[in-house]
Amino acid sequence: MNRIRDALNWEISDHTTISPSSGRPYIWTPYTSSLTQSALHTDVQLDVGGNLVPLVANVATSSGRYNLQNWGKRGSVNHSITIVGYDDAKGTYTYIDTCGPGCNNSGSPAGVYTVSQKTLWVLLGAETDHDGIIW
Repeated sequence: MNRIRDALNWEISDHTTISPSSGRPYIWTPYTSSLTQSALHTDVQLDVGGNLVPLVANVATSSGRYNLQNWGKRGSVNHSITIVGYDDAKGTYTYIDTCGPGCNNSGSPAGVYTVSQKTLWVLLGAETDHDGIIW
């Protein structure tokens, strides 16, 4: 997760050297007691709505009951997606998944999808490494 965070910060800094104390915009927040569903939503609003940058979420593709739209309910892997939008009226997040038919278990193409905010929260908790988000 540190490498993904550092790569994002390096990219947005015009490829300058990154130091942990440089105060770059992206930080990693593991899925722990400090990452609540409300905190996640606030982070999405700040990054996507305020800073106009995506947020990386590390999720399980399925919890058995809930799943990403472009993945099936059976079988699950830890997977990273990028949250690029939200709609509070509909209670959804919009995400990009680069995993297509040769990668996911549903045959769906890579692309832009929506997921309920509740489902995304459940899938964050179901991700076995508890990697959380990079925002």
